[in-house]
Amino acid sequence: MQIGQRFTAEIVDFAYYQESGVAKVDGFVVFVPWTLPGDVVEAYIRDVKANFGFAELIEIKKPSDNRVSPLCPVFSMCGGCTLQNLFYKQQIALKKNYVIDSLKRIGHVDPSSVDILPIVESPQIWFYRNKMEFVFGEKNGKLILGLHRRGSYKDYVDVRKCFIFSKSAPQIMDAAREFAGETGLSAYDPVTHRGFLRHLVIREAKSTGKMLVNLVTDCGDADIEKLAMMMPKRVTSFFWTINTRRADAVIPEKDRVIRGSGEIVDRIGDTDFYITPYSFVQPNPLTASIMYEKIHELLKPRGDETLLDLYCGSGGIGLYLSRSVKQVFGIDSSRSSVESAEKNAQLNNCKNIMFIKDDIRKALYKRKGWRDRIDIAVIDPPRDGVSKRAMRHLLNLRIPKLLYVSCNPTTLARDTSTLIENGYELECVQPIDMFPHTYHIEVITLFSRKVKSHFN
Repeated sequence: MQIGQRFTAEIVDFAYYQESGVAKVDGFVVFVPWTLPGDVVEAYIRDVKANFGFAELIEIKKPSDNRVSPLCPVFSMCGGCTLQNLFYKQQIALKKNYVIDSLKRIGHVDPSSVDILPIVESPQIWFYRNKMEFVFGEKNGKLILGLHRRGSYKDYVDVRKCFIFSKSAPQIMDAAREFAGETGLSAYDPVTHRGFLRHLVIREAKSTGKMLVNLVTDCGDADIEKLAMMMPKRVTSFFWTINTRRADAVIPEKDRVIRGSGEIVDRIGDTDFYITPYSFVQPNPLTASIMYEKIHELLKPRGDETLLDLYCGSGGIGLYLSRSVKQVFGIDSSRSSVESAEKNAQLNNCKNIMFIKDDIRKALYKRKGWRDRIDIAVIDPPRDGVSKRAMRHLLNLRIPKLLYVSCNPTTLARDTSTLIENGYELECVQPIDMFPHTYHIEVITLFSRKVKSHFN
């Protein structure tokens, strides 16, 4: 294959990591963005590696039978969701295949030897998210507010309505645009590092409809109180965060509550949670409620267990399970998360749970005395999974039952392989679609300890 070479081929698979369809041209694997299995496409080779290549789509000659018209008018540009043009049932099928393939290829798991449960579909596939981080940008001399263009950190797509977030967001975003126009405030430029307006973070309590807005800016003076007054009534809390770092992320160096208490309350299942600008809760509350029920169903707690909740965040899973076990210890490295978790415990009158602010690896190492005293561990790590050293200390605790919640099937598969090598048996796999119209998938896996680890 040569760069610039044109070809016509059928898309035979979907590569989640690349977010692209897969074609085979003379036996050579080629990734083609914005295509779906079943499409017949014309494309040209953009880049060639040793065992695969990347192509640029020219034309879809024959669309897949599973294609649907996307609701979002900027779908083909925005990087927020990439499967909106695929029939939802087919999204589910592809995601389940992705989970199984990852466990088989990376985790060396025989799918026929494990109970792989039917994927849990999201009860709501539109307007399901409770948080979005919109970014200010500039295009042709005009300020815009939206999301990053797919594959770019410095180019933006103006978004007027996000179909996976909230029906109430456009009114808030229009007020921010109007405020910027009236004040002449400029958008922050990630290349020159000049400008004032950076992000507009909107959070919605789906159970009440109340909203929290966090305006993130560079350092400078502005009448932020004016913008807060322009917000609709459902915005009950308004924050102003100052971030002067160059990283394109919401990093709170200084913040100030402009309006309201600085938090809203949402409910997942039968548990209430304070939502602050920086707290972590599952982004799809309706599906998260089902996930918590599934976790309880898989663990079958007797009521006398001691449970370890690792990477506990704002305490969601630990708080939900605390009513069914004797004692819960939650550990997280984020101070703000632990503080939120403690407040959530008070909110729900949970008195048998203790939260510890510490690095997971260090916390497990320092608590060797927990060995043979913990009955259940729930592990909900970030996308990178569990580090090797943290895994080593976890294995040394010899916990009979582990429940691993993952948002990344590839690192889950890697950690599954390590757990199996060290005496754990994978009992079941429960995929959950927390993120319709995106390639992301949540997975619950249950492990039981059968033999001693070689770390003992």
